[in-house]
Amino acid sequence: MGVLFSALRQSDRAAGFTADHLTTLGQLALAGLGTHLAADRLDDHLLGWATPARDALADAAVPALLAIAEGLGLSPGALVGWADWTLAPASASLALALELCTLFILAGALLLTRRDGRPTLRRWWAARCVHAVVLPATLAGVMLAGTWSLAMAAEDLLPPSSLAPWAAGALATAVLLRFGVPAWVRTVAALDPAVSWRVGLRRALVLAPIGLLVWTEALPLHALQPWLAGAL
Repeated sequence: MGVLFSALRQSDRAAGFTADHLTTLGQLALAGLGTHLAADRLDDHLLGWATPARDALADAAVPALLAIAEGLGLSPGALVGWADWTLAPASASLALALELCTLFILAGALLLTRRDGRPTLRRWWAARCVHAVVLPATLAGVMLAGTWSLAMAAEDLLPPSSLAPWAAGALATAVLLRFGVPAWVRTVAALDPAVSWRVGLRRALVLAPIGLLVWTEALPLHALQPWLAGAL
């Protein structure tokens, strides 16, 4: 009997260890989905801003460069070839770099904190600083965006019917409650109290663009009305 109880205790500890780590893995995966949506929109914006700037610069500089090339007896392409370069790889690389940095910061906030804390308004006020504002706002948007992405993927996999949006919504709600909300609670509860308001300024340079994009564009709030209409 003692051997049986010992085996049960060991299996219980193993199950708890596995569930604990799978929860963290699910939280990181959800954060990755949401961050990628924001980074994808950032890529589009960077390309949209840089291409007209390059074209305007080319319109202003290329005629003068052609004249210089002709005067020096050089091939025009040696001076003006940059006007035809595509900026897509550069914009994608910058967006990817910001995405990876954001994931590194969010992963650190999840992996390096205790799980038993509970945030309160008083504790948050004691920890008020740049990081205490930017991190919770960004993480909340990222988790919601990741949940939305998962719900849309689930709806696409289901047979077309009036029940598909509801099933996808139920799955998204379950995922958000199981992974997203605990991740946000755990991170906010671990904020350091009584710190300078400047704490997190450098991290905000990474998190703020992702947070802004995830709330304004990665979260398709404008699509909620037709999505609900389809469900009804």
